[in-house]
Amino acid sequence: YSDPVRAWACAAAPIRDPDSNLLLGSIDLTGNEMVESPYCLALVKAASAACQAEIKSKRNLLASRFASMVQRADRKVGSALLDRYGVVISTSPEGWISGRIELDTTRMSATLSGGYEVPVERLTGNEGYLLRADLSFGSDPEVRIETLGRKEAVVRLMGQEIKLSCRQSEIAVILALNPTGVTAEQVAVFLYGNEVSPVTVRAEMSRLRKLLGPKVVGSKPYRFL
Repeated sequence: YSDPVRAWACAAAPIRDPDSNLLLGSIDLTGNEMVESPYCLALVKAASAACQAEIKSKRNLLASRFASMVQRADRKVGSALLDRYGVVISTSPEGWISGRIELDTTRMSATLSGGYEVPVERLTGNEGYLLRADLSFGSDPEVRIETLGRKEAVVRLMGQEIKLSCRQSEIAVILALNPTGVTAEQVAVFLYGNEVSPVTVRAEMSRLRKLLGPKVVGSKPYRFL
């Protein structure tokens, strides 16, 4: 607490990853009471939207330029295009890996699940990296869920740290406690006590499967694979 800042006013908006929705940063405008104007809030929101659009545009351009390098020549090998920060832009086969990968640019390698290390190739112009890995590893990825002492669970998967929402965290715990699988109706009872339609649960499950990948969360019934 500082008395001199009591007169300050702020308008701020988050900058989120356009693909994963993870928080990347924020834009803040701080000043006197004039900042309390709705126009200032509209300004920072517009700036945030422009930043997110620029990130998405650069990723799409990167995917387009290096699409031919990602396509597999060997069905046993998975490939992935990463941006400079290790964010997965595109993959072949689709969805075998996603999110953000831990990179070691000194060793020119990436660390996947269980400490599995694979080489990466730096792309022209230092725009990103190309990763290739044996799919015999990727076909049965190790999944670790951390929930104790947390409001929102963290999933560690193939070198990635994926943060779940509160609802996704609850679903992940349900799946972990029911290895043989559960239906949408059963999840609805666990979460809402029959007060919500299974359609709502299916939408939540769809988002979770998209986030973690179809090789991690199965359907019919819903379960960890």
